[in-house]
Amino acid sequence: MNATRTIAVLTLVLLPSIALAANATTPANAPTAANATTTINSATDRKITVEDPAVAAALRKSVGTQAISEDIAREFGPLLYLDKKLTPNESDLILELTGTTTGTIMITDPRAQIFEIPVLSAGARDFLGLFDPPELNSLWLKGPVEMKKYVDVTILNPHIQPQVVNFFGMNLYVSWKASVAMNNNRYIRETLNAAVNQFRISGPDTERRGKALLYLAMKDVDAAVNNAIPNDIYLDLRPTQPAVN
Repeated sequence: MNATRTIAVLTLVLLPSIALAANATTPANAPTAANATTTINSATDRKITVEDPAVAAALRKSVGTQAISEDIAREFGPLLYLDKKLTPNESDLILELTGTTTGTIMITDPRAQIFEIPVLSAGARDFLGLFDPPELNSLWLKGPVEMKKYVDVTILNPHIQPQVVNFFGMNLYVSWKASVAMNNNRYIRETLNAAVNQFRISGPDTERRGKALLYLAMKDVDAAVNNAIPNDIYLDLRPTQPAVN
């Protein structure tokens, strides 16, 4: 029996600049990813056609294992978004994987070869589940698990990075305005320290990438306030290597 299924597709969005938000005294509503909807008329049948040889090769690594590891999910997930859209088969891949919790799934690769893969591990499921992005306001400084999602969603779909940076910037701007009102830099420093500490708990890679996103956001805020923010407040966030693939 066929059922109509939909999947949210993250696409690159050019959000209003921090300069436009600089007249606000409270954070704007958290931006959400622009969604294009791909409708698929098929049931969850545990059968997936994979179009990209690199995606198929990554999935093959899970053959014979108990579950698809998070590392494998992080390998093939971003490949699905390279062209800023999901094909029906790519959408089906995500829906089948995130919607199947037991047994195996049959893969047909670009050469029409068939192999079976297990279900997703818990970590892989959490990562691929970000195809449906969370409400950004629901995560800000709520803890390491929540903050890690800001980083992971930009790994899964790098095209959403400008949106996350813009959101960070709006929140950091509010902390900067509070610091200005109190005639010290306490609030902006505390906000940055809290964010970095929560990224740090999730591990070195999340900390590195999270700090790089904060640095980009602080640069935007600084530019919006005519470079009034002392550089030493955020200079140590500057990445020493690329933080986003």
